[in-house]
Amino acid sequence: MIAERAEQGTKASSSVATSRSLPLGDLPEVHQEIAVYSYPVGGDSLSITKGIVSRIEFQTYA
Repeated sequence: MIAERAEQGTKASSSVATSRSLPLGDLPEVHQEIAVYSYPVGGDSLSITKGIVSRIEFQTYA
């Protein structure tokens, strides 16, 4: 996941002016089960991906 913290703090809304961000939580632990809920670019329905965290790596993302 490239921008886990950025995506975690966003909320889909039809009106940007009325949307509020969600509070950021702690990073998951390695080997922890997680679920990611998102609206993929170009899609109009919710996508849910479940898996296990295999590693956490910090890199600059521009």
